[in-house]
Amino acid sequence: LKEIESRFKKSEAEVYRQGDNVVVRLKSIRFPSSRAELPKSSLATLSKVNDVIKDLEPEKVIVEGHTDSIGGQRANLALSKKRAEAVTSYLIAAKSVDADQVTAVGRGFEKPLTTDKTKAGRAENRRVDIIIRPQRL
Repeated sequence: LKEIESRFKKSEAEVYRQGDNVVVRLKSIRFPSSRAELPKSSLATLSKVNDVIKDLEPEKVIVEGHTDSIGGQRANLALSKKRAEAVTSYLIAAKSVDADQVTAVGRGFEKPLTTDKTKAGRAENRRVDIIIRPQRL
């Protein structure tokens, strides 16, 4: 786990265990409010995620999209799913994972990391978590 963590700057991603899974919480992918397009600034971090996934040879990858709480629940669920799908499409195109091994899930604003009362807090809550179930660790 330390080796995986060492690949990322603290500002790019947080890496931790969740049971048998490795979670890469992408901090540097800052989706603009109400948008799901991958910011060009996120591609370097996604390239590192791509390498981690290849190295772990996962049996399953779950990409969770998250939003802030601005707007309605239904709209945020749809938006978070689109964010997860944008990252999933990148990973499939980069050939780090096969389409049948990865699932995109929208969580809306049900799992905030911090308050949505500030602009910085809302930006932090607009994120993607990548949950990797490796065949080996």
